[in-house]
Amino acid sequence: MKSRLYYAISCFLLAVVLLFLAVPLFTHRLYPKQQAIRVLHTMEKGEQLTDKDIEPITVGALHLSEGVALAEEDVIGRYAAVDLVAEDILFLSKLSQLPLEGDLPKDILPKGNAAQLLKLRMIEGSEYPVPETGDVIKINLFDKKWKDIPELQFVRTLSVVPPKKAEDTVVVTVALNEKQQQYIKRQKKTVFYASVIVRSNEELAEKLLAEQKSFF
Repeated sequence: MKSRLYYAISCFLLAVVLLFLAVPLFTHRLYPKQQAIRVLHTMEKGEQLTDKDIEPITVGALHLSEGVALAEEDVIGRYAAVDLVAEDILFLSKLSQLPLEGDLPKDILPKGNAAQLLKLRMIEGSEYPVPETGDVIKINLFDKKWKDIPELQFVRTLSVVPPKKAEDTVVVTVALNEKQQQYIKRQKKTVFYASVIVRSNEELAEKLLAEQKSFF
């Protein structure tokens, strides 16, 4: 009689294990999940996206189309290339790295460069407290004293999310080559500081960017 009772209890415990551990694990493998980004409200073509406009969600990965924005960093600072509807899942094809209007330099994103999102603190006392699209900025490190970064002496700004307060971190998208991107990745959580070097002087901007390119 006792053996039957023990057997029944063992079967019950095994069923519990299968229900709460094995089945969810199998289901997860059968129906994997993936993060995506969706827009919270309607946005018109040309509007810039900030962290207030989006939220990450979890969706099924099996039917997730290519080109879906998977991280907030893929979206913040970019511009709506089409009208967006509330709760739209964002595709990179719906976004533009550059403003859709304005007189931008022809080669603002040179061939071989990619857009990179950065969070910067502007150096106090800079002539321009906030960078603008098209500016050339200089990026520094600070460790007891200012430190130049040869790889990031002159960098083109593609877009800017204006800070709410002057002392806040500025979110910018910049044009970087592969080696510059690798440098940024190696720094991980390092705080970068920046100052605007050139604004509204395309001849000087091109000269400095060519000088930066020659470093590599």
